[in-house]
Amino acid sequence: MSKLISTNPARGYEEIGAVEISSETEVISKVAAAQKAKLSWKHTPLEERKSYFIKLLNLYREREVML
Repeated sequence: MSKLISTNPARGYEEIGAVEISSETEVISKVAAAQKAKLSWKHTPLEERKSYFIKLLNLYREREVML
């Protein structure tokens, strides 16, 4: 699979990251999966959704220095 390389022109075009390039079929599949997940999330009770975000916030705080 091909990669899209991101470079920094201010530093002699050094590579700063790379991502895989998805095919049209892969994109369609991922969009369908996201739409399905959205429906599931929509029916998740507010308190449960809140708890996920609180856990995520705590992880960010724990790893703030690394980020």
